[in-house]
Amino acid sequence: MQPAVKQLDRNYLLHFYQDMTDELGEIFELFLLETEPTVLKIITLIKKSDLATAEEELHKIAPSFYSVGLPQLTTKLTVVDKVVKAGNAKKASDLIAIFYEDFKTYLPAVEAEMERLQNVKACAYN
Repeated sequence: MQPAVKQLDRNYLLHFYQDMTDELGEIFELFLLETEPTVLKIITLIKKSDLATAEEELHKIAPSFYSVGLPQLTTKLTVVDKVVKAGNAKKASDLIAIFYEDFKTYLPAVEAEMERLQNVKACAYN
């Protein structure tokens, strides 16, 4: 059974970005290019018990979830960060795996929003 596709916090996006669709499109594009590989890198670092580097990577990507209307994922990542700081690699590994599965359920919504923004931009230039 496929998990339900989750939605972005559109009110957050409208409040934060207002009419800046060009910038927002670029932010979504960067998010899709960089975030999943970074999460996978964090998973590997935690499995190797390289918690210091994992913590650095967590801090790099945490704000990106806010920038695409996913503040709830930033909150979940904060929990992972606290466990990493506490030095509990096993629990951190379990939590980041759960986080990654949840993260993947939001990707279709992020991709759809990026496509919508690209269409808005294309219409504006025509």
